[in-house]
Amino acid sequence: MEQQDLITGDFSVDAAISMHLKETGMWARFLGIVGIVFSFLFAIIALFAGTILANMGGVYSQLSSSSAGTITVSYLLIAVVAFFASLFLYRFGKKTKLALLQTNQEQLTAAFLNLKLYHRIAGIITILYLVIITLAILGGVLVGLSSR
Repeated sequence: MEQQDLITGDFSVDAAISMHLKETGMWARFLGIVGIVFSFLFAIIALFAGTILANMGGVYSQLSSSSAGTITVSYLLIAVVAFFASLFLYRFGKKTKLALLQTNQEQLTAAFLNLKLYHRIAGIITILYLVIITLAILGGVLVGLSSR
C-alpha cells in the first residue's frame, strides 16, 4: 500500500466530509455562543463574589478585603480563559460554515487554526488541572503522614 504525503498531497472534501464539517460547525457555533454568554455571566458574578461570600455569614463573613479581591481576580481569570476558548470554538464553526458555502480553502484553513487554538487552551487547562490535583493529593498525603 502506497503512503500519501499528507503535507504536500491534495485533499478533497467529499459530500460526507462536508456534511460532517457542516454539523460540527453548527454545534461549535452553538457551544461557542453558550460559552461566551456564560463567561460574561461568570465575569459579572466575579465582580460581586467577595461581597456575596462576605454577606453569606458563617465562615465566609470573616473574609478580608484581600481575600475577596483574590477571589474576584481568580474568577475573572477563569472567565477570560473561558471566553477565549469559546471564542475560538465559535470562530471555528463560523469559518467552517463560510468555507463550505464558498468552497474557500483559506476560510477552512482559518477554521482549523481556531480549532487548534481551542484545543491548545483545553490542553493547557487539563495539564494545570492535573498538576493541581496531584499537588492536592500529595499535600493531603503529607498532612496525613505528619499527623500520626
